[in-house]
Amino acid sequence: MRLMILPLLILPTLAQTAPAPAERGAQLLTPFKMELKQTLMKGLEEGPESAVTLCQQEAPAIARRHSNNGIQMGRSSDKLRSPENRPPAWVEPILSQFQRGELTPVTVEITKETTGYAEPITIAPPCLACHGQQIANETRALLSHYYPEDEATGYQLGQWRGLFWVEFPTESAQKGG
Repeated sequence: MRLMILPLLILPTLAQTAPAPAERGAQLLTPFKMELKQTLMKGLEEGPESAVTLCQQEAPAIARRHSNNGIQMGRSSDKLRSPENRPPAWVEPILSQFQRGELTPVTVEITKETTGYAEPITIAPPCLACHGQQIANETRALLSHYYPEDEATGYQLGQWRGLFWVEFPTESAQKGG
């Protein structure tokens, strides 16, 4: 009988432990990715030109809204659309890894107090309107207007496009030591 009670006593303790850094990174990125996707899908309902405008105006604001309390997040790529999306130094080796086709999410210790997490972005069907090989002339003109140095076109469905990244305090830093 005592052996059956012991697992029940351990379960509450396990439930109270903090998530692993990779799990925490994924959890932190989820609301950012969801809001970004909803915004872009809303724009695409009105046409690719609307999506480009919304992305240009809203995507940076969405990243800023989700970056608080020691948490910073964003998107980056080896082929930038906007120079504002240049990767932090710790993300650069992960971009290289993803370029080689190793598309497993990555967790790194940036400092003793900060963890980084990155996961790949791949091209889904809606992405092709603005990132694909065949982009409508009106969309291409708008992309050129907002992003004169745009390198983020020519992709195919399912191809690796870039990554989402997040920096967050380690569990010990959050506890103050």
